[in-house]
Amino acid sequence: MEIRESKAHHGISVWPGYQKKGSCHRKVFDELFQRKTIQTPDMKYGLTNEIRAAKEYPDCGQNKIMYKSGLVVNPAFCWLGASPDGIIFDPSFRENPLGIFEAKCSFCVAGKKIIEIIRENKQFHLKQTDNGIKLKENHNYYYQLQGLMGITGLTWCDFCVWAGVDFFQQRIMFDETLWNNVLRKLTNFYFEYSYAILTIKGC
Repeated sequence: MEIRESKAHHGISVWPGYQKKGSCHRKVFDELFQRKTIQTPDMKYGLTNEIRAAKEYPDCGQNKIMYKSGLVVNPAFCWLGASPDGIIFDPSFRENPLGIFEAKCSFCVAGKKIIEIIRENKQFHLKQTDNGIKLKENHNYYYQLQGLMGITGLTWCDFCVWAGVDFFQQRIMFDETLWNNVLRKLTNFYFEYSYAILTIKGC
């Protein structure tokens, strides 16, 4: 199972729903493995502009280097995989210089200042706090980032939002307690349900 947020790639963003809403196994399975591949204009916009977001990112810090990343499978739980947008080398973070780059670009926010989007859209994944703009910790994106870090073994992620005229960046740290809880539920889902169904289907 691969951990992604985008359903355009049939990624397994199963854990946010499975973790927080107790989704029915059959319903979740059908969403992951039986839905036809679709790509909405918003999805296409996001995929296209993630490249632009990556180009903007180096300007936000000094001496950072970004490397491309493919599918990462952790040998400790090889039934899970993740595809980060990139791997970052940040020499200023001496103890753990390697981290993840993950970008979000949505058509609905294009051409707007991020603070304006937050004020207009209460469902937006960012929020205004006393310490500045932050990613909501109850949002699916936050769970996605924790999964990316848990699978790759990296301890931080630079989460970026590109809105065309504005750019947001936040360093999200790994939450081991949250990840262990999610890993347990994903493992149970895979071995108690998905594995059996996929074996019957001959996948």
